[in-house]
Amino acid sequence: MKQTITLALLAGANILVTLAFQWVVIVQLGVGIETDALFAGMAVPQLILSVVSSSLTHVLVPLLAVENELTVRRNSWGFFLGISAVFTILALVLFLTANGHLIYIRSLANQEAWIAGTSILFAKGELIHTEYSYKYSILEFRALAARAGFHPIRTWTDPGELFSVHYFQLR
Repeated sequence: MKQTITLALLAGANILVTLAFQWVVIVQLGVGIETDALFAGMAVPQLILSVVSSSLTHVLVPLLAVENELTVRRNSWGFFLGISAVFTILALVLFLTANGHLIYIRSLANQEAWIAGTSILFAKGELIHTEYSYKYSILEFRALAARAGFHPIRTWTDPGELFSVHYFQLR
């Protein structure tokens, strides 16, 4: 009975933490394409974890029910570490292979900016989206520009070709 109550409390805590995370993201970033992308990106790992954990529950619970408490703790901890390692590696691979990111600054005070005669008010703490940053190889960027009707004139790069500045002309 004690284990049943413990599992129920852990399941409830899991639901509350998930809801709290989503609430913090919406409150801090607001509703928009960026938060949609974040939640869409989180859906696949959550789906995999749900399928794996529910499938393993049907196998592990009967197996662990006949084991002593020390074995149960050791096996549970090993399972937790294994799943954590898999998702940490997956997150690192996705982070390292991502070809872009969004840049924001946060307004430190209530302020007003004027752009082309238009007043724009920023509240203290408001996130201001300032940049979309994407990584392209020189060939990828030239192909992108060509699809938009430009042809390359000159390209400047650093020695490792990690950064580049391109000069294009409209065809």
